[in-house]
Amino acid sequence: MGAWRRQSQPGERAAGLAFVTNRRPANRRSNTRVRRRLGSITTRILALNLLALMLLVFGLFYVDEFRDGLVEAKIQSLRTEGEIIAGAL
Repeated sequence: MGAWRRQSQPGERAAGLAFVTNRRPANRRSNTRVRRRLGSITTRILALNLLALMLLVFGLFYVDEFRDGLVEAKIQSLRTEGEIIAGAL
């Protein structure tokens, strides 16, 4: 889509109308490079965020397993203490 707008040259007053469009400039190569670079940055950011999310999830699983091990060790130590106290009485 386009529109008629006043166009002026540097140092001149607006004298005429020009049809202005929203089309890409003729130099498509530079726009493609910028777009690829932005795409690469976007890809890197998404990859880093996914890596951080995976580390968080795996960390939670590791902590859960570690906590289960601690609970088992506590139960075993309480049993041992109970046997020692029972033997002393």
